[in-house]
Amino acid sequence: MRRRKKPEKATKKEPWLDGPKALVISTVITASVELIKHFLK
Repeated sequence: MRRRKKPEKATKKEPWLDGPKALVISTVITASVELIKHFLK
């Protein structure tokens, strides 16, 4: 089975969205959204 680690399109478009950084960024965005939802209630 072949597993694609780095899709070319994504790598060319945004090279910094790679590995742990992408995970941290997505986590931060998710946390921010949850906080906003919480405060808007």
